[in-house]
Amino acid sequence: MQFDVSTEPALANVGGIVKRTFGSNNGGMPVFIVRTGETSFVVLSSGCTHQGCPVGLPQQPNGKLVCPCHNAEFDPQTGTQTKPPAGTGPTGPLQRFPASFDPQTNILTITF
Repeated sequence: MQFDVSTEPALANVGGIVKRTFGSNNGGMPVFIVRTGETSFVVLSSGCTHQGCPVGLPQQPNGKLVCPCHNAEFDPQTGTQTKPPAGTGPTGPLQRFPASFDPQTNILTITF
């Protein structure tokens, strides 16, 4: 799947993040696209590893990705779980999809 990052103003700067759906990829759930460097990106599933609830975008710059169902928190740069869901133990990181970026064309190629 190819995605032109120049179409998303939020991805113009390092730390920018958007939530997008790509058809039936990722089971039809959105993914987070996070700019982690000038030419690097991370693509993470938005499905919580606890019960599959849709994880939300950070509420503030440099904030965590938070699952509204049981308040699990994930690092947007890596997908690592930083706070387990309420009442249970850790469940694991968000699924990460391989991605490569071509800075000359601004195309991010995501492998689902």
